[in-house]
Amino acid sequence: MLPNQTNHFWKSLDAVCWLLENCHSNKSFMTLPITVVYDMDDILWSLSGTVAKKCNIEYERLATNFRIHENKLLSSTEQKIVIEAFSDPQTFKDIKFFPGVEHILLPRELGAQVSINSNNLSAEIADLKKEQLLSAVPGLSANDLHFNVREYGVDKTFANPVTAMIDDSPYNVGNSLALMNIMPQNIAWSCNDLAQEITATKTVLWRPSLHAVNDCVYAIVKLLSLIK
Repeated sequence: MLPNQTNHFWKSLDAVCWLLENCHSNKSFMTLPITVVYDMDDILWSLSGTVAKKCNIEYERLATNFRIHENKLLSSTEQKIVIEAFSDPQTFKDIKFFPGVEHILLPRELGAQVSINSNNLSAEIADLKKEQLLSAVPGLSANDLHFNVREYGVDKTFANPVTAMIDDSPYNVGNSLALMNIMPQNIAWSCNDLAQEITATKTVLWRPSLHAVNDCVYAIVKLLSLIK
C-alpha cells in the first residue's frame, strides 16, 4: 500500500520516484509492454448489488466477505441462495454498467495494452457478459476478453506480471504479480480490514468509482510511458 492514496500523489515527484524505484528493482517491468487488466464483475458493474436485490438480502451484509460461504453475517440458507444467484444466467441478462465503462480503453492512446479478465461459473454466463461488454465499450474486441469458466470459490491464477490490475477480490490481488493493484472503495469486501490484511504485501490503491479507477490507471500509464 502506498503511503499516499490521494489523486494528488500521482501529480507529485514522489510518484515518479516510486515508479522508477519499483520498475528498476524488477527489470521485467522495464522491458515488457505496459499492460492493464480489468476485472468485470463489481468493477465494471455491480454484480453483488444485483444479487443482493435478487435475493432480498441487505447489500451491506452480503458485501462483507468476497467468499460468500465464509460470510458469517449470512445464514447457511442465505449463503446458498446467493451462490445460486451468482450461478444463474438470468442474473447476467440485463447488465447495467457503471458510468465510465466506455473509457476503459483510453490508456491505449498512450501505447498500453488493455484487456478484461473475468471468472465465470458457466459458459452461458461468459457468453452473456461478453456480448453486453462488447456492445458497451467502443473498440473492444473478443480478443481482448479472457473469460475463464471455473467453479465457485476458485481464485484467478496469474502466469505473467502486468503493469496494473483492477480487481475487487482481495484473494486475486493477494496472488497478483502486478506492479500496481487498484481496488474499488465502494464495496466492503475490497477495502475492509480483512481485505487489507489479505493484500498487505501488495501495492494497492483504492478508488471510489469506475471514473476514479480509470483516472488512476491513465495517470499510472502516462507516468510509466514517460519513464520507459
